[in-house]
Amino acid sequence: MNAMMNNFRNTALSVLGLALLAGCHNKANEPSAMDFPKQDEVRSINRFNEAQSAAGARNDATLYPVHFNGSALSSLGARKLDDMVADDDACEPMMVYVNLDDNDPRTEKRRSAVVAYLKDSGLRDEQIKLAEGRNPDVHAPSSLGASQLYRVEDGKLSNNVQPSGDDGAGSAAPAASSSASAK
Repeated sequence: MNAMMNNFRNTALSVLGLALLAGCHNKANEPSAMDFPKQDEVRSINRFNEAQSAAGARNDATLYPVHFNGSALSSLGARKLDDMVADDDACEPMMVYVNLDDNDPRTEKRRSAVVAYLKDSGLRDEQIKLAEGRNPDVHAPSSLGASQLYRVEDGKLSNNVQPSGDDGAGSAAPAASSSASAK
């Protein structure tokens, strides 16, 4: 009877082992062509990139000479304006900074090209506002960011900000000259 129980137990364990192995190989877990989006399908990463590009263009909102070919908008300028219009913020009005040389005879035609392009994109006159120069809200002196950089001195990483005074405010330490840092 003991031999029969051992046989039964071995058979049951073998059947159970085979069932487990068969269950691990499931065709539903294998990737198929259905798992990949179609070539022309808009993917979520594309929507994310477009939203970020639109927000960045609207935040900067400055056109430079590189955004023009002669007196007309270049493809780069058109793309930037398209991104600005695509941003989901309201156009009440949409401010576009035009950072061009006032002595350039093409400057007025370039400004007119910007307004015409935005009107062709569906904006009305009251939704468009041009300003001279670059956007003052997004540019800052590089020294502000550089004061927070780290440097390596004597093989050790240190912060450029040195405490000064009782208020704990830091000031930028003078940068080491390139001849002094090279050993």
